[in-house]
Amino acid sequence: MAEAQQLLIEDLLFPTLEVRTNEKHDVQGERAGTQLKYGQQIEKIQNSENRYGLVVSVSTDNETSVNPPYRFVAEAYAIFVVNNQGSDLEAARRLVVDNGTPIVIAAIRERLAELTARAPWGRFLINTILLAEPRTITYI
Repeated sequence: MAEAQQLLIEDLLFPTLEVRTNEKHDVQGERAGTQLKYGQQIEKIQNSENRYGLVVSVSTDNETSVNPPYRFVAEAYAIFVVNNQGSDLEAARRLVVDNGTPIVIAAIRERLAELTARAPWGRFLINTILLAEPRTITYI
């Protein structure tokens, strides 16, 4: 029986974090009107058999959002190590995408909550993000 793959997070960086207050936000108005855009990219780290870089970005969709309290762009870069990957490169890649992406989105969610905790409209939490198939993965 093959040994199960294990995913370890080695590093997590936030190359882009920008939050701006929407001065026109109506506190009595729509409260759930913030729409999001997200993307992800994966790369296999050169000269390593089991390390992958994953970039995840989440931002407000300024064209479709209704009464958002904040406009933001957040990008996180994580390095994941896949243990026991064997020779199945596709299975390792799917492990990073399927399990690593929610980990990184959760980290972005926490960081945005921290950044907005003392902002004029209070703490902002991004909602869940459905990662429905098919995913478009761009290799960087």
